[in-house]
Amino acid sequence: MPAAYLVFGDLHGRVLPAFRLAQAWSREHGVALDGLLQVGDLGDTRFDGSARRHERDSLEGGMRLVARPSEEADEVFAAEPGTGTMWFTAGNHEDYERLKKLERSAGLAADSFAADAYGKLRLRP
Repeated sequence: MPAAYLVFGDLHGRVLPAFRLAQAWSREHGVALDGLLQVGDLGDTRFDGSARRHERDSLEGGMRLVARPSEEADEVFAAEPGTGTMWFTAGNHEDYERLKKLERSAGLAADSFAADAYGKLRLRP
């Protein structure tokens, strides 16, 4: 059976809504997902430069809800855990310093590393 992935682009922090949408899609179509693919700007845990104007938008700050455990993320991931991992490519609105630290802490032999507290958002070095 072929693998099933949903593809998202430029979420800009809207990580939890993407997982909710994937859960609903999987349920509606009766298709178990192997994972999610996200291209472009996943989102940043900090706001600086041009992103500062979005600081008050709770959805834009969604990476903060998964960077550390939160009640909101606990609820989403406990609801229907069958959406798999979200693999992503880094865009221009990522916290590259944070991602580099996470990559280094994963070790040289790691083929990927988690960018969140839940291990649901993964990136290849």
